[in-house]
Amino acid sequence: MILYPSDSSVTEPCVPGMLNGALRAVKCIPGALPLLHASQGCQESLYFDGCFSPVKPRFCLQKMTDEPFIPSTIINEQDVIFGTEENLEVALHQLCEKNAPRLIAILTSDASEIIGDDVTDVMVTVRKSVSSEIINAEAGSLNGDHIDGFRVVIEALISQLMEPREKRDYTVNLIGVAGDEVSSWFDVQELKSILSAVGIKTCAVLLSGSTLSDIADAPQASLNLVINEEIGLQPARLMEEQFDIPYLLSQPPYGIQDTCLWLQNVASHFGLEERAQKIMEKCTSHILHAVRKYERDINFSLDTGVCADPTTAAGFSHLLEELGCTITLLSANRAPTQHMHEILCACDAQWKTILMNPDYYQYKETLKEIEDIDVIFGGFIDTLAAAEYQIPVIELFYPLMRMIEWDGPLMGFKGAETMARNLAKYSIQQWI
Repeated sequence: MILYPSDSSVTEPCVPGMLNGALRAVKCIPGALPLLHASQGCQESLYFDGCFSPVKPRFCLQKMTDEPFIPSTIINEQDVIFGTEENLEVALHQLCEKNAPRLIAILTSDASEIIGDDVTDVMVTVRKSVSSEIINAEAGSLNGDHIDGFRVVIEALISQLMEPREKRDYTVNLIGVAGDEVSSWFDVQELKSILSAVGIKTCAVLLSGSTLSDIADAPQASLNLVINEEIGLQPARLMEEQFDIPYLLSQPPYGIQDTCLWLQNVASHFGLEERAQKIMEKCTSHILHAVRKYERDINFSLDTGVCADPTTAAGFSHLLEELGCTITLLSANRAPTQHMHEILCACDAQWKTILMNPDYYQYKETLKEIEDIDVIFGGFIDTLAAAEYQIPVIELFYPLMRMIEWDGPLMGFKGAETMARNLAKYSIQQWI
C-alpha cells in the first residue's frame, strides 16, 4: 500500500530545513568554516540541530569535545532596510584573520536573500585580499529542505572552485555521500576498495572527507558515480555540463545483489567486466559465508520499518530483505524523484506500507495502525514518533541526537556482514 501526503494547509515536516543541510555539508569538508548570513534566530536554533549532535564525520572525531562554532553576521531590522554587504565584507576579513580557514562557505538565509544583497560581488572582492577560498551557497529554507541544502554546497564547490582538468583514465568521483551519517566513512572505504580491486581510482568524494585539493582535482575523473540520487544527481549533471564528465545513476549499492549490479554497471563503462566478475565471485562467497555464520544462530525474521531519504530507504530495505527481515513500513521522508518513485513503487507488497513524503501527523497515525513492527531503522524524529507506541528505534540516519557507535559499512559487500552482525547482537539483546 502506497500513501501520499494529505492535502492540508497545516503540516509538520519530518525533515529539517535547507540551512541545516548546507551547514551539514560544510562540516564535512576538512578545514572549512561556515559563515551564516542570517539572523540570530537561525544561528541559535542550529546549535541544537542534529548536525551538531555527537555524531560527526569520522575524520572529525578528534574534535568531538570542541564547542560548536557557527559564526554569523546576525542580520537585524536595520540591515533589512539598509542592506548588509558592508557587514558581510568585514565579517569575512575578520574570519580570515582570526581563524585562517582553508575555505569559508557563506550560507545565505531567507532574510539575506529577501534583502537582495550582492553576496557574490562581496565574495569576489574579499577573495583578492585573503588566502582563504570563499564560496557562496543560497541556503534559505524557502528554497527546500536539508537535502537541497547539502546539494547546493556541492554545486557551489563545482561552479565556484573547480576548473577544467585533463582527464585521467579509470578514475571516478563518488557524488552524493553525506559525510556525517554514522556509516559514511566505512561506506566510502568499502566502495573505494571495491573499485580499486577492479582497477578504478577514486578522485574525490562529494562530500565526505575529501580535502579542498581532492575537490579541486575532481574534474580530472572520467566518470561520476551518483551514490545518493537526491543529493548527487543535479551536481553530476552540472559537472557533465561544465567539465564534460558523464555520470552513472543506478541502484544504490546496498546488499550483495544490488552491489553486484552497481559494480557491473561501473565496470561495463570501463570495459572491465571480466575483472569485476572475478571480484564479485570472490566477495560474494566470502560475505555469504560470514552472513550464514550469524544466521545459524539467529533468526532474522524481524518485522522492520525503514525511514530515511528515498535513495537510502529503498536501498537499505533491500539489504534487510536479503537478510530475511520483512519490511512492513517504508517511509521516504521527502518527495522522491521520478526515478526513485518508480523504485519505491516496485517495492510495494500487500504486507508493506510505503509513505511518500509524510508529515509528522501522518507518520504517527501510520505507526498506530501497523500491527506488526519489531524495530524501526531511522533517526531522531522516528524515536519521538514511535515512543508512544513503544516501538524501538535504531538511529542510523539524519537527524541524529545521540551518540551512535557503528562498526562497519552499510553499503557494498561488507554492508551485508555488518548488518548481519548487528542484527544478531540486537536479537540476542531482545531475548535476554
